[in-house]
Amino acid sequence: MADSFWYPSVEDVLAIHDDVVSESTEEDVENSTQLDEAMEDIRQELVRQVAAADRDENRDVYDALENE
Repeated sequence: MADSFWYPSVEDVLAIHDDVVSESTEEDVENSTQLDEAMEDIRQELVRQVAAADRDENRDVYDALENE
């Protein structure tokens, strides 16, 4: 039996980020920069994965445009 995985969408990740930031205390504000950097890394990776999946799914369109 295969394990099922939940892959968060960009919107899910941003919502989680917003929840974490909204719960931050004054002491946490100094660390929010580290959190923001981590979230930006995640955001960039998600965008890269979505772009790669789109290229793979629509390879024929990309190839046709390349030959124009």
